[in-house]
Amino acid sequence: MKISIPNLIIEFVSVVFAVLLALGLNAYKQSLDNEATATALKEAIISECHQNYLKTDSLLTNNSEYSVLLDSLVQLDSEDIPYVPFFYHFELLTHGAWEAAQRSNAVQDLDPQFLLDAADIYHTQQFYTDFAASFFSNVGTFLAHQNSLDQSNMALAMYYYTGVLNNSVDDLRLKYEEFLDKYESN
Repeated sequence: MKISIPNLIIEFVSVVFAVLLALGLNAYKQSLDNEATATALKEAIISECHQNYLKTDSLLTNNSEYSVLLDSLVQLDSEDIPYVPFFYHFELLTHGAWEAAQRSNAVQDLDPQFLLDAADIYHTQQFYTDFAASFFSNVGTFLAHQNSLDQSNMALAMYYYTGVLNNSVDDLRLKYEEFLDKYESN
């Protein structure tokens, strides 16, 4: 059996072309999959930010009365503060979509400005969450020893903590508004 060199070259080129075509199609399919995943991740982050925005709005509304009460207590003389109540409303802000995006290969297909804007929000949200955890840890100590603590100092501490919490929630709410205005309709 005689093998012709031109036929062998044609067969070789055909196999190489078929392999390259298969690799190209596979890369194209992977690119489409990554793009679809990136779109889904972006939508999930936007949805999560929208839900967290609603929670921050609820936080500010529900805690405004307590802030007014604490403000009035710190204006009083020490001996005029009989008792400092605690009824701060807390909402758990979620970050699952952001965590999923960071762990996905599709994150590289997201718009860099979108990622920077989202990272800024989640960074502020982390500050709020960490500070709230610290606050509630301290509140437990305050409440356990409330009868032995000076009520004016307790009112001042609660005023400080809730002020920082409310300011961070307000800042976060504004960041959510800007983010959602920019990305929710797109």
